[in-house]
Amino acid sequence: MASTGYTVTLYVYSPLAFEIPHAFVTITAPGQAPVTVGYYPVVKTSAAPGIVKNDGAVVNPNDGLLAIHPSTWNKTFDISPGQAQAMLGYAARIANNPGDYGLLGNQCTAFARDVLQAGGINPTGLGQLAGSAPYPLNLELAFSGTPQNQVQPWRTDGSQIPQLIQQINDDINSNPAHIQQYINDYLIPAYQTTPGGYWFGAQLDNTQWNNAVGISQQASALASTLVPIVVAGPIPADLLALQSNVFALASKGLEHIGNVVSAYKDDSGNLLVVGTTGSMRLNTTGEATIAASVGNLVSVESYGPGAKISQSSVTDLTSNQTVLKQFGVNGELQQKTVITSVGTNIHAEVQDGVGNTLNINDKQTFDDGSSLSTTTYPNGRIEALTTNADGSLYQKAVTTLDPYGNADTVVT
Repeated sequence: MASTGYTVTLYVYSPLAFEIPHAFVTITAPGQAPVTVGYYPVVKTSAAPGIVKNDGAVVNPNDGLLAIHPSTWNKTFDISPGQAQAMLGYAARIANNPGDYGLLGNQCTAFARDVLQAGGINPTGLGQLAGSAPYPLNLELAFSGTPQNQVQPWRTDGSQIPQLIQQINDDINSNPAHIQQYINDYLIPAYQTTPGGYWFGAQLDNTQWNNAVGISQQASALASTLVPIVVAGPIPADLLALQSNVFALASKGLEHIGNVVSAYKDDSGNLLVVGTTGSMRLNTTGEATIAASVGNLVSVESYGPGAKISQSSVTDLTSNQTVLKQFGVNGELQQKTVITSVGTNIHAEVQDGVGNTLNINDKQTFDDGSSLSTTTYPNGRIEALTTNADGSLYQKAVTTLDPYGNADTVVT
């Protein structure tokens, strides 16, 4: 099939050390300049008002020149004019009303994924990993198996594309004023007057951190920086507990992220610690995310208050297998999902916390973008969903067993 000239490219930037991972998209339409956009906080922090930025003209910190944001992986999909308009429409709505950036929810990974899904492009590689953790690498895992030809019939003809591009550009051009207003109202940055570049915040520079040797001393310095105890008299028990929890998380993270560790502090007091094999984010409430890459294994762990793990994912890039785990408030395993991807075929087994199988799902995606998903339950129930290329349901078949083992199938 000949190209329509309309495309969307998903970019993932997943460095191992010293720089922040990122995800962004480029949407092209004949006769129009490409639109390359990503989602950011207004300043370098893990929680702040959000903005949509032009990732096609980012300052390279090495030479000061403008260039497209670096990437470690990208994939281009052919789309229809209507799909391009839908994606641009979504980007325009977010650019006009960006909401609040949050590391564990509304961030660059979610924005890039949602732009694609606004135009009917859904993950097939490792299923719903794109939404399971705030790490851009998950987009690569989720969309790598999605067919390049995503041209789908759409309810619009693309006639609004020029206006939407202009709207996006107008909102991006107003970003500097919004950023400065936020700084004036809420912040007094100690490290710069014009936010920009790739860094999380100011490099941590205090005597305890600079003189720290080994994991224990480094973790102690991070805990003291994130949760300083400066009260006179008896120290409140909750403050001591918070610092102890941060120390435990920092120690765990430092064991996994390798050597050449550097630390950065954002305007809200949160910390980013990076090493040769991963990175760790610690915030002032004792929550943390630890991401590491060792050999063919990529892991992401999220921790809530009390240093209790809330979710984790471990991906083997050689076997294309990912193990997702969800934990309760006390750190107990509640659910485990093992996802294996072979081409456009996905096999997933969901277990409860003690290893009982809850369901098994097999999904096959075809060249035209349609798919067949079959879910089998321990009681013999089987649900088969056939979807069209645009994600809409084409057919649902449910098979159940009566008390005598006889199968009954209902198709709707």
